Amino acid sequence: MKYFRVRVEDDLHAQATEKADVLRLSLADLVREAVRTFCAQDVRKQAVDSLEMVDELRTQLRTKDAQIENLHEQIQQFHQRLETEQESHQQQNAIIMQQTQQLDRTQLLLEDLRKPRTVWQRVKAAFAPESV
Repeated sequence: MKYFRVRVEDDLHAQATEKADVLRLSLADLVREAVRTFCAQDVRKQAVDSLEMVDELRTQLRTKDAQIENLHEQIQQFHQRLETEQESHQQQNAIIMQQTQQLDRTQLLLEDLRKPRTVWQRVKAAFAPESV
């Protein structure tokens, strides 16, 4: 049997001593059992656990990638809607501008009709419109 010494912090030594007392073991037997248990752990199980974790992370990554793609599609749809709304707004502005111009012309005609004129001026205006 080989012998080795290990330095540990005071609080870890106190915990180990307390644990040994609870288990009714010597401190050396407790440390020996702890080293034996640690060394006996199945390395293959640790590898499988690691692979399962990697698979889980890959699945999460695929899910996040799908969510990102979905968000990109939503952004494109919003951009298309915005462009459509802007075009509609421009068309509405053009219609309003045309109607405003037509209203202005109508008002000018009404003002012109309200001016007092002689019969001769009215006949002349009907057959020979004034040039601008």
